[in-house]
Amino acid sequence: MKQSLLFLTLFFYSTFASALNPPIKTPEDIIGCWERINFSKDAQDKINEIEPWPGRYQWFCFDADGNFSSMASTRPQNVTSKSLQEAFAILPKETKYTIIQRGIVKTVQIFQNSTSKQIIHWGANFLGRSVFFDNKTIKKGTLIMSIYDPEKQKNVYHRYMIKIS
Repeated sequence: MKQSLLFLTLFFYSTFASALNPPIKTPEDIIGCWERINFSKDAQDKINEIEPWPGRYQWFCFDADGNFSSMASTRPQNVTSKSLQEAFAILPKETKYTIIQRGIVKTVQIFQNSTSKQIIHWGANFLGRSVFFDNKTIKKGTLIMSIYDPEKQKNVYHRYMIKIS
C-alpha cells in the first residue's frame, strides 16, 4: 500500500510538472551519458533540501541494457560519452534502471557481496523551456531528476543534467 501511494504521488507530481516540463516516456529518452550542472552553493541550497551525493562534479550513463553507472569527482574533468562508457565498462554493474511509468525512473543498486539494495524512485522530466538561473542559462531539454519525500509532500532533491557527446 505504501509503495502504491508513493507511485500515485509521483504520478500526480510528474503529470502536473509535465504541463511545463515534459516527462520522460521511454528508456530511449535518456539512454546515453549525462553531466550534472553545477550551481553555486547558495543556489544549490535553494533547490535542494538534501545532498545525498556531495561530489561537486558528477556524470551518469544510462545504457540500453538497463545498466546505470555514475561517478563523481571533486575536480572538473573533460569527459566524453565514449570515455565514460570505457571507464564504466571495467566496473561491476551494480545499478539497474527501469522506466516504471511515464515520468518515473526506478534505480536499484545491489551492493557487492551483500543482499541489501537501495531503491530510488525518481521523477524525471525535461526542462520545457530555457531559463536563466544562478547566472547561467539552463537550456530547454535539460534532464531533471527529482527525489520526492512523501512525508514532506515535496521534492527534496533535484539533479539537473545535460547530455554529453
